Order: sequence, then structure tokens, then C-alpha cells
Amino acid sequence: MSKSADEPQNSQTSSARVLEYARPVKRRGWRLLIIALAVFGAPALFAAIVLHRRAAERMTVASNLKEIGLAMLMYSNAERCGGYSPDFVKASISRSASNLRLIGLAMELYANEHNDVFPDGFSTIVAADQLTPNVFVSPLSEDTPATGATIQTLLAKFAEPGHCSYVYCGAGVSDTGDPTIVTAYDPSTESAGGLNVLFLDGHVEFVPSPASQQLLAALVVGPAAWTSTGGTTRPEIHPTTAP
Repeated sequence: MSKSADEPQNSQTSSARVLEYARPVKRRGWRLLIIALAVFGAPALFAAIVLHRRAAERMTVASNLKEIGLAMLMYSNAERCGGYSPDFVKASISRSASNLRLIGLAMELYANEHNDVFPDGFSTIVAADQLTPNVFVSPLSEDTPATGATIQTLLAKFAEPGHCSYVYCGAGVSDTGDPTIVTAYDPSTESAGGLNVLFLDGHVEFVPSPASQQLLAALVVGPAAWTSTGGTTRPEIHPTTAP
């Protein structure tokens, strides 16, 4: 009887010993695995990190070179356009044309009240308070709008150089004359390869060079007209007599 009673105790003791020996073996197995990963996996991980860094550096260098190239291109385009970017020049020509159209409308309103004759100069339009001084400044020029607390001081300032970008050619011209007669133009657009020109009928055209140079030479003599010949872009510039 005593022998059979001792057998469960012996079996429990054996199981405990097996577990006691198994735990250190399991711990040693994990340690060996971690050591193996550290020995063999670390170099591979380090190599992957290095490759990733090099790829990031190449992307950064490529991006920097692209920005430098774009800056060089913008500088080159700006040099070809008088120091301004092509987009700015295009927008400025459009704004200059809008200013000239407003000036032409003010001239027409003046002529309607003065026997169909345009004013003697831009100052007459400013004195009539028909347009603000900002309209007489081209964005491609270095001029600034005239300022003044009273109309007298404003006119005095407007008469000084640097406050009117446009050249007036409509003095004494009747608004019933040849619609192709030039009444004003923007000399600052020459840096863009031509002139913004206001015609007697109120429309504005960009006259490209060398036709713009021929037009300027004709305007030195007196009022001039600019028309197209035979449906082509070749201009025909001829002096005309103001009515």
C-alpha cells in the first residue's frame, strides 16, 4: 500500500523537475535567437537605412537642381523682357491697354461736350476729375500716381515728370476724323517689343516692332494713322492732317 501511495508523489516530482529544466532551455533559445538577429540582421538593417538615406539625398539634390534650373530660366526670360518675367509683361500690357481705353473714353466724353474736339492734354481730363491719376501710370514704367490735397496741387504734381506714362497725340483732333489716327500710346511697352496704341475710335492695339518704330517716326512729324494693308499684319503708316 505504501508503494502505491508514493507513486503520485514521484510523478509530480518528476514533472516539476522537467519544467524546471525546460524553462532555462526556452529562455536560452530566445536569447540565442535575439543574438542571431543582432549579429546577422543588424548589418542588413543598417544597409537598408544607408540606402534609404542615399535615395533621399539624391531626391533632395535633384529637387535643388530643378529649382536652380527654373530660376535660371526665369532670369533668362526676364532679361529678354526688360528685366520682367513674361507673365508680368503680358499682364502689364493688358493693364496698359485697359488704362488707354479708359483714357480714350474720357477723351470721347470731353469731345462730346466741346464741339467734337479732343482735349489739349491729359491734364484737362485730370482737371475734370473724370479719371484717377492711377490710370495714367503704366505698370511697365517707373512712374508713380500724382497726389494732391486739392485739384490745383494735383495738377501741379501731374505736370511734373514721372507721373504720366502715356504720350498724348490727340490735341486739336476731331473725334469725327479717321478712326485709325493715333491719339495716345504707351512708350514703356517698347521693352516688350512694341507699343500699346490708342486710336481715335477708342480701340487699343499692340503695334509690334519694327512697325512701332516707324509709327514713332511718323508721330514726330505730326498726327499719324496705322492701318493694315491687304489683310496682312504688315502695317501701313502714313502722316495725316488733323482737322
